[in-house]
Amino acid sequence: MKKMNLAVKELLGKDKKLTFLVGAGSSVDTPSCLPAGRTMMKAIISYTCAESEVEKILDIKELRFEGLVEIVRDYLDYDLKIIDFYGLCDKPNLQHFFFADMIRKGHFVMTTNFDFLIEHALIQLGIPKEEIKIVITRRAFEKHNDPCDLFRRRIKALYKIHGSTKNVIKDKDTKDTLIATIQAFGSNKEGMNVFQIEPFKKPLFENISDGRSLVVMGYSGSDDFDIVPTLKVLENLESVIWINFVADDGGKEFIYEINDETLKNPVEKDKANEILTDIYLMRNLKHIYRVNVNTSRMIQDLMDFKPKIDETLFEVNPMDWFKVNIENPNDLKKLIIPSSIYIDFGMYDDVLRTAHEGLKLARELKDKKTEASFLNYMGLASNSKSQYTEALEYYKEAIELYINFGSISEKITILLNMSLVYSNLGQFNKANKVLDEILVLNESSDNLEIEAKVYTTKGSIFKKIGKFSEAINMYHKSQKIQEELGDLYGRSVNLSNIGGIYSDLREHSTAFEYLEIALKIREMLGYYKGMISTLNNIGINYRNQSKYPEAFKHLNRALEISENIGYLDGQSTVLNRIGTVYLFQKENDKAIDYFQRAFKISENTGNSLGMIYANTNIGTYYIGKERFSEAIEVYKRSIEIADNIGALIEKAHALENIGLIYYKVRDYEKALHYFLDTLDVFENLEYERGKPDLYFYIGDSYMNLGDYNNTTKYLQQSLEGYKDLDGSSEKGRLYISLGLNQLNQQRYEDAIDYFETAFKIYQQVKDDEGSYFCNNNIGLAYQYLGQYDNAMEKFKKALEISTKLNDLEAVTVHLQNLALNYYYINDFSEARKYAQKVFKVSDETGNHIAKSFITNVTGVLYYKEQKYIEALKEYKKAIEYNPKNDSAYYNIGCVSSILNNISEAIENLRKAIELNPQYKEMAANESDFNNIKDSEEFKQILN
Repeated sequence: MKKMNLAVKELLGKDKKLTFLVGAGSSVDTPSCLPAGRTMMKAIISYTCAESEVEKILDIKELRFEGLVEIVRDYLDYDLKIIDFYGLCDKPNLQHFFFADMIRKGHFVMTTNFDFLIEHALIQLGIPKEEIKIVITRRAFEKHNDPCDLFRRRIKALYKIHGSTKNVIKDKDTKDTLIATIQAFGSNKEGMNVFQIEPFKKPLFENISDGRSLVVMGYSGSDDFDIVPTLKVLENLESVIWINFVADDGGKEFIYEINDETLKNPVEKDKANEILTDIYLMRNLKHIYRVNVNTSRMIQDLMDFKPKIDETLFEVNPMDWFKVNIENPNDLKKLIIPSSIYIDFGMYDDVLRTAHEGLKLARELKDKKTEASFLNYMGLASNSKSQYTEALEYYKEAIELYINFGSISEKITILLNMSLVYSNLGQFNKANKVLDEILVLNESSDNLEIEAKVYTTKGSIFKKIGKFSEAINMYHKSQKIQEELGDLYGRSVNLSNIGGIYSDLREHSTAFEYLEIALKIREMLGYYKGMISTLNNIGINYRNQSKYPEAFKHLNRALEISENIGYLDGQSTVLNRIGTVYLFQKENDKAIDYFQRAFKISENTGNSLGMIYANTNIGTYYIGKERFSEAIEVYKRSIEIADNIGALIEKAHALENIGLIYYKVRDYEKALHYFLDTLDVFENLEYERGKPDLYFYIGDSYMNLGDYNNTTKYLQQSLEGYKDLDGSSEKGRLYISLGLNQLNQQRYEDAIDYFETAFKIYQQVKDDEGSYFCNNNIGLAYQYLGQYDNAMEKFKKALEISTKLNDLEAVTVHLQNLALNYYYINDFSEARKYAQKVFKVSDETGNHIAKSFITNVTGVLYYKEQKYIEALKEYKKAIEYNPKNDSAYYNIGCVSSILNNISEAIENLRKAIELNPQYKEMAANESDFNNIKDSEEFKQILN
């Protein structure tokens, strides 16, 4: 990063229009001496948490002050007295006087701090109280959202964007604003941005940033709320100037501009650099500066007067003050607070450890309410670890306790958690029953937030079982309520879910519309886990369109965010998704590395579902490598994991995958066994999503086993499941199977109708491979009907397409069929010409089976011309290419009998019948065997 030849006075000079954002670091200097965010958090944690947990909690880098205070408020500090500590200090330092002076000169100042030190500085500068406006309440934000207008009216405004315990200018209690802020942060601890949580503040943020430079002071970047989403709602800024505190700057500031060079060569690899890089990548600011400077020294140089600063220091120790003013927490509370913190940061083993210890103590003390709270936390942790049976037991115990003393809201919370477990177990009827019970309970309180959550959860259940229209309907019902509530977080959940459904339905443009809005909201809120989820959905949407660079771009961004916030489950999910993109590109060896990394992470975190998802993809990799036994073993391990946690849907998918392997290797009996087991699970779960595909494979397996009635039954059920898909390769494939089923039953006209329908679908979706397959099958049907001209036309069309695609295996098949067709019309010359073409292509591909087939056909041509010696040579070549060519053995038997070579005729007929018993019946009526029919050996073979 290149140092700029600038001075701070040039950035913050008189001609500049500045807006200051002030953080807790500004109140650390003497005489204020207020503890910075992390220092205060350490004091709170030490006072409220068991000694054994203090260091572990302090190591949670993502834990924010507001989130911690909200948890402590819930269990100990109900009146938020902790915040009152900041009001004790009335000794503004140099920085506070600087901000007061900036306000006096027409610049704008907003702060997230809970102290009153800028207000005290305004008063000490001699500004009359009637000219000072402290904007704290909703009414004040709505009334005074234009700071330019206030300054024109000689009003000096200070905006306290996180609320405050009181308005010291008016001596008015405003603690309700503080409660709202703390509650807003507490309801979502993903670094949520309070600017957007409270929409009534948005007009101010538009006015306070328009055409101005934002000067950020008093923020370390690590101890404070996330500044990036904050800047995303400060619209139309000119620039950002980040004042980065340096204890000893040698009397001179160092100014750096953030640009493309910064990405490659940062001045320091610290949190501030990460934040400024993120801001730069938004690409909507003219300049972003980092100023490394001793802030107080800089201010002394900037100020044109010397304020009178109190020489006595504020020396109240937070811990000493807590002991006098806040309830002394007992051992139970010192365990429930850590449990609550751990659950918010996915530290599930720590939750179970502390909650188990707390549960034991609560039972000893007969504290039923706290006992229920511990049980709830244990349920949440167990559910997150895929230990669903244990989670349900904990929730059921908690419900029993709440029946006797708990509030309706507490009972509803547990029931909502239970519904999620039932859903994870695939017990969707039970989940819906619980959700309906919640709606009944909620009627008395008419809590719209709960109602919206219920509809969202119902939507997720319908999505899981494949009832997409019902799912979308539920998400929209929830969305309507959330719009009424101004709940952007909830809206983003529903939008992302709807987008995911449309992506599954391959309605890519509609999916992207929803996902793009969801992502914008989640970026605005700084909701990182939500961003990861939505980026995943967008990545998969691009993958399904074969837009692989875009897929990688979004998935890699999701992975980067997951790594930055230490979200291991998110990392596992994204790694799986990236691996699937490589699979789609046929880069299997790259894919397996991602799947194995995903499995390892899930194994380490105890995330059983994550292990199953990774196993599924690893199995797909093995299938691509034709390592079928290894794939089956992987899927069997998934079944074992699923059985342990009661995850029926995941078990069903693993069963189906094993069935697909056996189907692929043409072991249709085993395939059918696994498919039918899968169907049993689907039926019990009322799971519709995977049924159309499953019905197809069951029907196709029955067809290959010669059970044409069951074939028709299941293929028709598959067709019913695909009725909403007007044109898709899946539907085309289904019509082909229906046609083959008719072909096998010698219903050739019906077969042609099905193949023609499939052909139209493949033309519609521009699937050339499907198109040549249809033409080839129509040709076969015409051939069986003896309509050889029609057959010729279709085979040649199929050959044209397969040649264009350079699909040599298909070319071989089509050439073979043309050779046979010419044979049937006794055009042996053309038949030989096409046979030679087959042989040439088979040489290129190394297809010995095709060579054997066509050589056998050449032998038949000689046979038809009564050139038996030449025919015999061709038949024997056919067996050299494929020792299991039953037809060639049979033909050798026929010609040998004609040539009166009895022993050779008998031996080859025996081999043909060993390979294919159907030749017994043919041989009994075959005139070529007249020379040997009276022999005992012939009779013995047939009997």
